[in-house]
Amino acid sequence: MFPKNTVIINHQGKDLVYLDYRGLKKTEEFKEKVTATIERTKFYKENNIKNLLVLTDLTDSFIFGDAPKYLKESTKLGKPFVMKSAVIGITGAKKIILNIINAFSGYQTKAFSTIEEAKDWLVA
Repeated sequence: MFPKNTVIINHQGKDLVYLDYRGLKKTEEFKEKVTATIERTKFYKENNIKNLLVLTDLTDSFIFGDAPKYLKESTKLGKPFVMKSAVIGITGAKKIILNIINAFSGYQTKAFSTIEEAKDWLVA
């Protein structure tokens, strides 16, 4: 059901698509990760896969330069396929960027302090 290079976390019997954006320090790193996510999104579209539960981990990543643009693009493209989206690793200015991305994409990604809280919310 999922394209290759997709990390799936099973939590309480449900599959969560895990986007590992941890420790990204350069705009090029974000572009590379987001490009891979966009390719997987194309697979979801081609195969009519919907109602995804998505967990994004931005722990220890710096979001600057063109990184917000890449994240907005990926989020907008994924909207038709995502039922719920959670993110961890959001502190300080990253919360402002999350609000901008939510406004641009038209759906609400919810920020959590821990991965366990995020997983529990996604499957609830």
